[in-house]
Amino acid sequence: MTVQASYADGHPLDNGARLVVTATGEGGRTVGPLQLDPAGEGKGFYSTGPLLTPGPWQVTVTAPKPTPATVQVVVQARAAQAAPPAPAPGAAGTPDPAGNSTTRLWWLAGAAMALAALATLGALLVRTRRRA
Repeated sequence: MTVQASYADGHPLDNGARLVVTATGEGGRTVGPLQLDPAGEGKGFYSTGPLLTPGPWQVTVTAPKPTPATVQVVVQARAAQAAPPAPAPGAAGTPDPAGNSTTRLWWLAGAAMALAALATLGALLVRTRRRA
């Protein structure tokens, strides 16, 4: 479970806050209380990892002093999705192990265009100086 926590004015909660989650599901199933840990998604994100089984849950998140708060929401938990399969080697869109990529071609094309522009500019400067 991942929670994005923010203050009433909308700015993200500092990652140093100690949030606790409890949840109640159908049939009296309960989870928690469990402490939420700061997550890698960014400032204000907290996580417990996989926690709820599929179905509706009443989730309560509480924060202690100095800014005590309690928030309750109903969530529809779903089964975790599997990661997409890895593409076959050499398939379109996969990186070439030899390091040959279209990105390198774009950089080379850009460098060639920059050199051509400098050569043209140099030729124009020489031409205008000869006239003067």
